[in-house]
Amino acid sequence: MAVSTAVDKVSISNVRKDFPVLQDHVYLDNAAAGAGCRTVYEATEEYTKEYSRSRMGIRSNLGDWHEKILQTKQQFAQLIGCEKEEVFFVPTTSTGINVVAKLVASERGENIVTNDMEFLSNLIAWLGQRENGVEVRFAKSRDGRLLPEAINKELDKRTAVLSISQVTWGNGFRHDIKTLSEIAHENDAFLVVDGIQCVGAMKIDVKREGIDFLVCGTHKWLLGPGGAAFLYMRKELAEDLNPLFTFLHMMDKEFIERNVFDEFDSYEMEYGPISQKHDMVMFNRAAYAGSWAAMNLILKVGVDQIEKRIKRICEYLIKQLVEAGFELRTPEDPTERFGIVNIKVKNHREVAQFLRNERKIIVAPRLSGIRVSPHFFNTKEDIDIIIKELKRFAPQ
Repeated sequence: MAVSTAVDKVSISNVRKDFPVLQDHVYLDNAAAGAGCRTVYEATEEYTKEYSRSRMGIRSNLGDWHEKILQTKQQFAQLIGCEKEEVFFVPTTSTGINVVAKLVASERGENIVTNDMEFLSNLIAWLGQRENGVEVRFAKSRDGRLLPEAINKELDKRTAVLSISQVTWGNGFRHDIKTLSEIAHENDAFLVVDGIQCVGAMKIDVKREGIDFLVCGTHKWLLGPGGAAFLYMRKELAEDLNPLFTFLHMMDKEFIERNVFDEFDSYEMEYGPISQKHDMVMFNRAAYAGSWAAMNLILKVGVDQIEKRIKRICEYLIKQLVEAGFELRTPEDPTERFGIVNIKVKNHREVAQFLRNERKIIVAPRLSGIRVSPHFFNTKEDIDIIIKELKRFAPQ
Protein backbone atom coordinates (compact mmCIF):
# COMPACT_ATOMS: atom_id res chain seq x y z
CA MET A 1 0.00 0.00 0.00
CA ALA A 2 1.42 3.36 -1.01
CA VAL A 3 1.57 5.95 1.74
CA SER A 4 2.39 9.01 -0.32
CA THR A 5 -0.40 11.56 -0.56
CA ALA A 6 0.11 14.77 -2.51
CA VAL A 7 0.62 17.72 -0.23
CA ASP A 8 0.05 20.89 -2.23
CA LYS A 9 2.68 23.65 -1.99
CA VAL A 10 4.72 21.85 0.65
CA SER A 11 7.34 19.15 0.25
CA ILE A 12 7.36 16.61 3.08
CA SER A 13 11.12 16.24 2.83
CA ASN A 14 11.55 20.00 3.23
CA VAL A 15 9.09 20.14 6.12
CA ARG A 16 10.98 17.39 7.94
CA LYS A 17 14.13 19.51 7.89
CA ASP A 18 12.36 21.99 10.19
CA PHE A 19 11.86 19.32 12.89
CA PRO A 20 15.22 18.63 14.54
CA VAL A 21 14.00 15.50 16.32
CA LEU A 22 13.26 13.84 12.96
CA GLN A 23 16.89 14.02 11.92
CA ASP A 24 17.94 11.21 14.26
CA HIS A 25 14.70 9.81 15.73
CA VAL A 26 11.51 8.19 14.52
CA TYR A 27 8.95 10.38 16.26
CA LEU A 28 5.53 8.73 16.57
CA ASP A 29 4.13 10.29 19.74
CA ASN A 30 2.16 13.31 18.52
CA ALA A 31 -0.81 12.33 20.70
CA ALA A 32 1.39 13.20 23.69
CA ALA A 33 3.15 16.24 22.25
CA GLY A 34 3.60 17.30 18.67
CA ALA A 35 7.16 17.11 17.40
CA GLY A 36 8.98 20.39 18.01
CA CYS A 37 9.23 22.57 14.92
CA ARG A 38 12.19 24.97 14.67
CA THR A 39 10.06 27.76 13.13
CA VAL A 40 7.56 27.51 15.99
CA TYR A 41 10.13 27.84 18.74
CA GLU A 42 12.01 30.56 16.91
CA ALA A 43 8.74 32.50 17.05
CA THR A 44 8.51 32.04 20.83
CA GLU A 45 12.11 33.21 21.17
CA GLU A 46 11.52 36.22 18.91
CA TYR A 47 8.47 37.27 20.90
CA THR A 48 10.39 36.95 24.17
CA LYS A 49 13.27 38.98 22.76
CA GLU A 50 10.94 41.76 21.57
CA TYR A 51 9.11 41.75 24.90
CA SER A 52 12.39 42.08 26.78
CA ARG A 53 13.50 44.93 24.53
CA SER A 54 10.22 46.73 25.12
CA ARG A 55 10.48 46.35 28.89
CA MET A 56 14.00 47.78 28.82
CA GLY A 57 12.87 50.79 26.83
CA ILE A 58 14.59 49.65 23.63
CA ARG A 59 12.79 50.00 20.31
CA SER A 60 11.00 46.74 19.52
CA ASN A 61 8.44 45.09 17.26
CA LEU A 62 6.29 43.94 20.14
CA GLY A 63 3.18 45.52 18.65
CA ASP A 64 3.52 43.35 15.55
CA TRP A 65 3.64 40.25 17.72
CA HIS A 66 0.55 41.32 19.63
CA GLU A 67 -1.28 41.51 16.31
CA LYS A 68 -0.09 38.03 15.40
CA ILE A 69 -1.26 36.69 18.75
CA LEU A 70 -4.73 38.13 18.10
CA GLN A 71 -4.65 36.52 14.66
CA THR A 72 -4.50 33.08 16.29
CA LYS A 73 -8.23 33.32 16.97
CA GLN A 74 -8.91 33.63 13.24
CA GLN A 75 -6.52 30.77 12.50
CA PHE A 76 -8.21 28.49 15.02
CA ALA A 77 -11.67 29.53 13.80
CA GLN A 78 -10.64 28.57 10.27
CA LEU A 79 -9.52 25.15 11.48
CA ILE A 80 -12.81 24.32 13.23
CA GLY A 81 -15.34 26.16 11.03
CA CYS A 82 -16.58 29.01 13.22
CA GLU A 83 -16.38 32.79 13.54
CA LYS A 84 -13.37 34.27 15.30
CA GLU A 85 -15.73 36.04 17.73
CA GLU A 86 -16.65 32.59 19.06
CA VAL A 87 -13.05 31.72 19.98
CA PHE A 88 -11.59 32.61 23.38
CA PHE A 89 -8.15 32.36 24.98
CA VAL A 90 -7.63 29.83 27.77
CA PRO A 91 -4.20 28.66 29.01
CA THR A 92 -4.80 24.90 28.74
CA THR A 93 -7.38 22.36 27.61
CA SER A 94 -8.03 21.40 31.22
CA THR A 95 -8.66 25.03 32.14
CA GLY A 96 -11.15 25.36 29.32
CA ILE A 97 -13.02 22.23 30.34
CA ASN A 98 -13.16 23.48 33.92
CA VAL A 99 -14.51 26.85 32.76
CA VAL A 100 -17.29 25.15 30.82
CA ALA A 101 -18.04 22.82 33.73
CA LYS A 102 -18.54 25.76 36.04
CA LEU A 103 -20.63 27.69 33.50
CA VAL A 104 -23.18 25.05 32.52
CA ALA A 105 -23.42 22.27 35.10
CA SER A 106 -23.89 23.41 38.67
CA GLU A 107 -27.49 22.76 39.67
CA ARG A 108 -28.28 20.08 42.21
CA GLY A 109 -30.20 17.20 40.68
CA GLU A 110 -28.75 17.59 37.19
CA ASN A 111 -26.45 15.02 35.65
CA ILE A 112 -23.45 14.99 33.36
CA VAL A 113 -22.77 12.13 30.95
CA THR A 114 -19.23 11.18 30.07
CA ASN A 115 -17.56 7.82 29.43
CA ASP A 116 -14.75 5.48 30.40
CA MET A 117 -12.55 6.41 27.41
CA GLU A 118 -11.88 10.01 28.44
CA PHE A 119 -8.52 11.36 29.58
CA LEU A 120 -8.20 11.93 33.31
CA SER A 121 -7.82 15.72 33.18
CA ASN A 122 -11.11 15.94 31.29
CA LEU A 123 -12.94 13.67 33.72
CA ILE A 124 -11.88 15.35 36.95
CA ALA A 125 -13.42 18.65 35.83
CA TRP A 126 -16.80 16.94 35.75
CA LEU A 127 -16.24 14.75 38.80
CA GLY A 128 -15.68 17.93 40.77
CA GLN A 129 -19.29 18.88 40.08
CA ARG A 130 -20.44 16.13 42.43
CA GLU A 131 -19.72 18.56 45.26
CA ASN A 132 -22.60 20.66 43.88
CA GLY A 133 -25.02 17.73 43.93
CA VAL A 134 -24.53 16.95 40.22
CA GLU A 135 -24.57 13.28 39.22
CA VAL A 136 -21.81 12.05 36.91
CA ARG A 137 -22.75 9.14 34.67
CA PHE A 138 -20.35 6.95 32.67
CA ALA A 139 -21.22 5.31 29.38
CA LYS A 140 -19.24 2.06 29.16
CA SER A 141 -17.10 1.12 26.18
CA ARG A 142 -16.75 -2.38 24.79
CA ASP A 143 -13.79 -3.76 22.84
CA GLY A 144 -12.30 -0.31 22.40
CA ARG A 145 -15.49 1.16 20.94
CA LEU A 146 -18.29 3.28 22.34
CA LEU A 147 -21.37 3.40 20.16
CA PRO A 148 -23.96 6.21 20.28
CA GLU A 149 -26.62 3.79 21.58
CA ALA A 150 -24.60 3.15 24.73
CA ILE A 151 -24.25 6.87 25.34
CA ASN A 152 -27.91 7.56 24.58
CA LYS A 153 -28.96 5.19 27.39
CA GLU A 154 -27.33 7.46 29.96
CA LEU A 155 -29.08 10.70 28.95
CA ASP A 156 -32.42 12.01 30.18
CA LYS A 157 -34.15 15.37 30.57
CA ARG A 158 -32.03 16.16 33.65
CA THR A 159 -28.80 15.84 31.67
CA ALA A 160 -27.00 19.18 31.49
CA VAL A 161 -23.91 18.12 29.55
CA LEU A 162 -22.65 15.35 27.32
CA SER A 163 -18.84 15.52 27.48
CA ILE A 164 -16.87 13.66 24.83
CA SER A 165 -13.52 13.61 23.04
CA GLN A 166 -13.76 13.76 19.26
CA VAL A 167 -10.91 11.25 19.17
CA THR A 168 -10.02 9.26 22.28
CA TRP A 169 -6.51 9.55 23.67
CA GLY A 170 -5.85 5.86 24.40
CA ASN A 171 -6.71 4.02 21.20
CA GLY A 172 -7.86 6.67 18.71
CA PHE A 173 -11.54 5.70 18.66
CA ARG A 174 -13.40 8.36 16.68
CA HIS A 175 -16.85 9.34 17.91
CA ASP A 176 -19.75 10.14 15.60
CA ILE A 177 -20.05 13.72 16.84
CA LYS A 178 -22.97 14.68 14.62
CA THR A 179 -25.09 11.83 16.01
CA LEU A 180 -24.01 12.60 19.57
CA SER A 181 -24.95 16.27 19.19
CA GLU A 182 -28.43 15.21 18.07
CA ILE A 183 -28.73 12.92 21.10
CA ALA A 184 -27.58 15.69 23.44
CA HIS A 185 -29.87 18.34 22.00
CA GLU A 186 -32.89 16.03 22.02
CA ASN A 187 -32.40 15.99 25.79
CA ASP A 188 -31.75 19.76 26.01
CA ALA A 189 -28.13 19.07 26.98
CA PHE A 190 -24.97 20.82 25.83
CA LEU A 191 -22.37 18.93 23.81
CA VAL A 192 -18.86 19.68 25.13
CA VAL A 193 -16.01 18.35 22.99
CA ASP A 194 -12.35 17.89 23.90
CA GLY A 195 -10.67 18.46 20.56
CA ILE A 196 -7.02 18.11 21.51
CA GLN A 197 -6.56 14.78 19.71
CA CYS A 198 -7.95 15.99 16.39
CA VAL A 199 -7.77 19.76 15.77
CA GLY A 200 -4.97 20.41 13.29
CA ALA A 201 -4.99 16.82 12.04
CA MET A 202 -8.51 16.42 10.66
CA LYS A 203 -11.24 18.59 9.23
CA ILE A 204 -13.75 19.79 11.81
CA ASP A 205 -16.92 21.81 11.34
CA VAL A 206 -18.40 22.72 14.71
CA LYS A 207 -21.49 24.21 13.06
CA ARG A 208 -22.32 21.21 10.91
CA GLU A 209 -21.60 18.81 13.77
CA GLY A 210 -23.68 20.77 16.28
CA ILE A 211 -20.97 21.33 18.89
CA ASP A 212 -21.79 23.80 21.66
CA PHE A 213 -18.33 24.01 23.25
CA LEU A 214 -14.95 22.77 22.05
CA VAL A 215 -11.63 23.11 23.87
CA CYS A 216 -8.19 22.46 22.48
CA GLY A 217 -4.60 23.15 23.46
CA THR A 218 -1.99 23.68 20.76
CA HIS A 219 0.81 21.38 21.89
CA LYS A 220 -0.30 18.14 20.24
CA TRP A 221 -1.56 17.87 16.65
CA LEU A 222 -1.44 21.66 16.18
CA LEU A 223 2.35 21.43 16.75
CA GLY A 224 2.43 24.48 19.02
CA PRO A 225 4.02 25.02 22.43
CA GLY A 226 2.40 24.17 25.74
CA GLY A 227 0.59 26.96 27.57
CA ALA A 228 -1.76 28.06 24.79
CA ALA A 229 -5.31 26.83 24.19
CA PHE A 230 -8.62 27.95 22.74
CA LEU A 231 -12.23 27.65 23.82
CA TYR A 232 -14.94 27.67 21.16
CA MET A 233 -18.33 28.73 22.50
CA ARG A 234 -21.39 28.94 20.27
CA LYS A 235 -22.15 32.64 19.77
CA GLU A 236 -25.58 32.55 21.41
CA LEU A 237 -24.09 30.91 24.49
CA ALA A 238 -21.19 33.34 24.62
CA GLU A 239 -23.68 36.20 24.62
CA ASP A 240 -26.03 34.69 27.22
CA LEU A 241 -23.51 33.28 29.71
CA ASN A 242 -21.65 35.48 32.15
CA PRO A 243 -17.88 34.86 32.20
CA LEU A 244 -16.56 32.65 34.97
CA PHE A 245 -13.73 35.11 35.61
CA THR A 246 -13.97 38.86 35.14
CA PHE A 247 -10.91 40.70 33.83
CA LEU A 248 -10.34 44.30 32.85
CA HIS A 249 -9.71 43.46 29.20
CA MET A 250 -13.32 42.20 28.95
CA MET A 251 -14.70 45.65 29.68
CA ASP A 252 -15.82 48.34 27.24
CA LYS A 253 -12.87 50.48 26.07
CA GLU A 254 -14.57 53.78 26.88
CA PHE A 255 -15.56 52.48 30.32
CA ILE A 256 -11.91 51.66 31.05
CA GLU A 257 -10.58 54.98 29.76
CA ARG A 258 -13.18 56.99 31.65
CA ASN A 259 -12.31 55.30 34.94
CA VAL A 260 -8.54 55.42 34.40
CA PHE A 261 -8.09 58.87 32.94
CA ASP A 262 -11.06 60.89 34.16
CA GLU A 263 -12.98 59.88 37.26
CA PHE A 264 -14.36 56.90 39.15
CA ASP A 265 -17.49 55.54 37.50
CA SER A 266 -17.37 51.81 38.19
CA TYR A 267 -20.80 51.35 39.74
CA GLU A 268 -21.86 49.01 36.93
CA MET A 269 -19.82 46.80 34.61
CA GLU A 270 -19.86 47.57 30.91
CA TYR A 271 -18.66 44.64 28.82
CA GLY A 272 -16.80 45.26 25.59
CA PRO A 273 -17.08 43.21 22.37
CA ILE A 274 -18.40 39.67 22.63
CA SER A 275 -15.09 38.49 21.16
CA GLN A 276 -13.34 39.32 24.46
CA LYS A 277 -16.08 38.40 26.92
CA HIS A 278 -14.71 34.98 27.91
CA ASP A 279 -11.00 35.52 27.28
CA MET A 280 -8.81 34.56 30.20
CA VAL A 281 -5.61 36.44 30.97
CA MET A 282 -2.80 35.14 28.74
CA PHE A 283 -0.12 34.02 31.15
CA ASN A 284 2.14 32.80 28.34
CA ARG A 285 2.01 35.10 25.33
CA ALA A 286 5.16 33.51 23.92
CA ALA A 287 3.21 30.24 23.59
CA TYR A 288 0.60 32.02 21.49
CA ALA A 289 3.35 33.51 19.34
CA GLY A 290 4.60 29.99 18.70
CA SER A 291 1.05 28.79 18.08
CA TRP A 292 0.66 31.48 15.42
CA ALA A 293 3.65 30.02 13.57
CA ALA A 294 2.41 26.45 14.11
CA MET A 295 -1.07 27.12 12.74
CA ASN A 296 0.48 28.96 9.79
CA LEU A 297 2.21 25.68 8.92
CA ILE A 298 -0.95 23.60 9.39
CA LEU A 299 -2.99 25.97 7.21
CA LYS A 300 -0.26 26.15 4.57
CA VAL A 301 -0.11 22.37 4.21
CA GLY A 302 -3.90 22.15 4.41
CA VAL A 303 -5.96 20.16 6.90
CA ASP A 304 -7.58 18.11 4.13
CA GLN A 305 -4.17 16.96 2.94
CA ILE A 306 -2.94 16.36 6.48
CA GLU A 307 -5.98 14.22 7.30
CA LYS A 308 -5.59 12.13 4.13
CA ARG A 309 -1.92 11.53 4.79
CA ILE A 310 -2.41 10.53 8.43
CA LYS A 311 -5.15 8.10 7.41
CA ARG A 312 -2.94 6.47 4.80
CA ILE A 313 -0.01 6.15 7.21
CA CYS A 314 -2.26 4.54 9.85
CA GLU A 315 -3.75 2.16 7.28
CA TYR A 316 -0.27 1.05 6.29
CA LEU A 317 0.75 0.67 9.95
CA ILE A 318 -2.30 -1.44 10.81
CA LYS A 319 -1.84 -3.67 7.77
CA GLN A 320 1.75 -4.40 8.77
CA LEU A 321 0.79 -5.05 12.40
CA VAL A 322 -2.01 -7.46 11.52
CA GLU A 323 0.24 -9.37 9.13
CA ALA A 324 2.83 -9.65 11.92
CA GLY A 325 0.22 -11.20 14.23
CA PHE A 326 -0.31 -8.30 16.65
CA GLU A 327 -3.59 -7.71 18.44
CA LEU A 328 -4.87 -4.16 18.15
CA ARG A 329 -6.67 -2.16 20.82
CA THR A 330 -7.72 0.25 18.09
CA PRO A 331 -10.74 -0.48 15.85
CA GLU A 332 -9.71 -1.63 12.38
CA ASP A 333 -12.73 0.06 10.79
CA PRO A 334 -11.32 3.32 9.38
CA THR A 335 -14.55 5.18 10.13
CA GLU A 336 -14.10 4.44 13.85
CA ARG A 337 -10.51 5.57 14.35
CA PHE A 338 -8.16 8.39 13.59
CA GLY A 339 -4.49 9.16 14.06
CA ILE A 340 -3.77 6.78 16.96
CA VAL A 341 -3.04 3.05 16.88
CA ASN A 342 -2.70 1.10 20.12
CA ILE A 343 -0.94 -2.27 19.94
CA LYS A 344 -1.25 -4.94 22.61
CA VAL A 345 2.26 -5.82 23.76
CA LYS A 346 3.49 -7.64 26.85
CA ASN A 347 5.61 -5.51 29.19
CA HIS A 348 4.53 -2.43 27.24
CA ARG A 349 6.38 0.05 29.47
CA GLU A 350 9.67 -1.76 29.07
CA VAL A 351 9.12 -2.10 25.33
CA ALA A 352 8.44 1.62 24.94
CA GLN A 353 11.57 2.41 26.95
CA PHE A 354 13.65 0.03 24.82
CA LEU A 355 12.38 1.61 21.61
CA ARG A 356 13.18 5.10 22.89
CA ASN A 357 16.56 4.45 24.49
CA GLU A 358 17.98 1.76 22.23
CA ARG A 359 16.35 2.44 18.86
CA LYS A 360 15.46 6.16 19.03
CA ILE A 361 11.82 5.43 18.26
CA ILE A 362 9.47 7.65 20.29
CA VAL A 363 6.11 6.07 21.15
CA ALA A 364 4.04 5.96 24.34
CA PRO A 365 3.06 3.13 26.71
CA ARG A 366 -0.66 3.62 27.21
CA LEU A 367 -3.47 1.38 28.50
CA SER A 368 -1.42 -1.83 28.48
CA GLY A 369 -0.25 -1.24 24.93
CA ILE A 370 2.09 0.75 22.71
CA ARG A 371 0.42 3.88 21.35
CA VAL A 372 1.65 5.05 17.95
CA SER A 373 0.47 8.44 16.68
CA PRO A 374 1.98 9.60 13.37
CA HIS A 375 1.55 13.10 11.92
CA PHE A 376 1.66 14.25 8.30
CA PHE A 377 5.47 14.57 8.35
CA ASN A 378 5.94 10.88 9.10
CA THR A 379 6.75 8.50 6.27
CA LYS A 380 6.40 4.90 5.17
CA GLU A 381 10.04 4.44 6.14
CA ASP A 382 9.22 5.48 9.73
CA ILE A 383 6.55 2.79 9.87
CA ASP A 384 8.85 0.16 8.38
CA ILE A 385 11.45 0.94 11.07
CA ILE A 386 9.05 0.55 14.00
CA ILE A 387 7.48 -2.58 12.53
CA LYS A 388 10.93 -4.17 12.21
CA GLU A 389 11.66 -3.47 15.88
CA LEU A 390 8.21 -4.46 17.15
CA LYS A 391 8.38 -7.85 15.47
CA ARG A 392 10.80 -9.03 18.15
CA PHE A 393 7.89 -8.57 20.64
CA ALA A 394 5.21 -10.14 18.43
CA PRO A 395 3.04 -12.94 19.90
CA GLN A 396 4.52 -16.37 19.31
